[in-house]
Amino acid sequence: GQGGLIHLGVELLNLATGMKTVHVPYKGTGAAYPDLISGNVQMTLANITSSQPHVRSGRLRALAVSSAKRAQSQPDLPTIAETGVKGYDVTQWYGMFLPARTPPPIVDKLSSEVIKAAQHPDVRKRLAADGTETVGSKPAEFVAHLKAETVRWSRVVKETGIKGD
Repeated sequence: GQGGLIHLGVELLNLATGMKTVHVPYKGTGAAYPDLISGNVQMTLANITSSQPHVRSGRLRALAVSSAKRAQSQPDLPTIAETGVKGYDVTQWYGMFLPARTPPPIVDKLSSEVIKAAQHPDVRKRLAADGTETVGSKPAEFVAHLKAETVRWSRVVKETGIKGD
């Protein structure tokens, strides 16, 4: 959609390479696949989880992953940075948020339990089957990540004039 991660990620690619793409705002990647498969649109960024079935069936071709490191589920697929776009790193991530006034002992306990669950072999195996890689970080690390993401994406929005839905 307009102003979503895929839109921002492609605009970042445009800024880094000088490419000129036309944004076609879909309501999710799933809605874009029929047009991509039929050739009505030429490219998209998509997560491995939703794109793998189409790649495995031969309906789509994966060119590269947008993360800074190769995906565990697709180790032969280069990163966009490896193809020559230095520093390119766009990843979809999930985080747990709590009300701002949650007492620190509760934050620490929840954080510890979520990290423990994310590192459990059964959870990692199940997520890896869909191409999802677990990280699990302490609250301070997550806050630092959020701040870095805000700076990066604010720059892209400012330089491109993107407006959200």
